Amino acid sequence: MHKQVKEFLGKGDIRGLRYVFLDSLDVDPTFEDYQDDYDNCEKVSGFFEKNHELTPFADRSQWNNDYWQRLKRDLEKNFSRERFEHMKAVAMVVYADKAARLLNERKKKASGSSSVKPDTVKCAGAGSSHSTASSVDEANAAAEKLMKEDEDRLKRRKEELAADKRRQEQQSRLNAEGQNTTYGSGSVHGSQQHDDGKKNNNGCLGLGLIVVGVVVLIGAIVVLGRS
Repeated sequence: MHKQVKEFLGKGDIRGLRYVFLDSLDVDPTFEDYQDDYDNCEKVSGFFEKNHELTPFADRSQWNNDYWQRLKRDLEKNFSRERFEHMKAVAMVVYADKAARLLNERKKKASGSSSVKPDTVKCAGAGSSHSTASSVDEANAAAEKLMKEDEDRLKRRKEELAADKRRQEQQSRLNAEGQNTTYGSGSVHGSQQHDDGKKNNNGCLGLGLIVVGVVVLIGAIVVLGRS
């Protein structure tokens, strides 16, 4: 782990960590020297921000130094995972020569061929040319791989957003249907109450008429009895 990264992690300095990785791809476009640090930092809460659309991600035909500088400015404003992962692929194209050189140096170091024997010096030119060409191919292959991963990641993100939108629309429909059902139920209940009240009023009216009739009948009987 790089000393600076270790210090910033220990302090919880998110801004400091971001500045380290802001220039990391300029220093090592292969990102091999920073990958372990990155794996640790991306787990830190708040290290990445939610992605905001700034400079639209362009296809490989537009990956040049001007595009790279715009991406770096955007990364300063919005340090998102999507933007940084895209820049990892772009760096392998913009800094293709540097990436090839770094890969070649590491390959030599790993194989122990950095110390050339005297009797092989005369062949060094051809070998170096072949090794450099091989490293360029490796750099291009790495860039292709990163670009494919970037495209797959964006595709998955679009699918997730579409799925979220469908779920929200479905929930909105269910909520609307629930409100309609409640309103309808309330209307039916109110109608039933109205009908019940009407029936009660009619019943009371009928009972009143019967009472009046009985009173009138009793009065008639009393009158007849006196006469």
